[in-house]
Amino acid sequence: MRNGILHSLGEVVMFTDADLSAPIEEADGLLAAIAAGADIAIGSRWLERARQTIRQPLYRQFFGRCFNAVTRAVMGLRFADTQCGFKAFTRSAAQTVFQLQTIERWASIPRSSSSPSSAATASTKSP
Repeated sequence: MRNGILHSLGEVVMFTDADLSAPIEEADGLLAAIAAGADIAIGSRWLERARQTIRQPLYRQFFGRCFNAVTRAVMGLRFADTQCGFKAFTRSAAQTVFQLQTIERWASIPRSSSSPSSAATASTKSP
């Protein structure tokens, strides 16, 4: 993912989980946030649960929230859903954030959520 983001050519870079747990129709919300001036827009499956297309099993919800709580506490994040794989970036923000990543694979999702605070970029959330 990191390599793909760093080699992207668009003015807006967006990615989503392959299982589309966040509906692709919600991309308009992320793009609108970027158009309104945000450098980073982060989707959240927790803002409006009724809009979720795929519900995770109870055990995954539990362990995911435990991981999320630890991640937020350790990294000092204010975002509710650090693991949501539905994010959009301006090209410059994507280049800044993903060049800082040192972790490959699944742990890159929370890491890409933590980098904006250190890079002092503006962000917004979209359901």
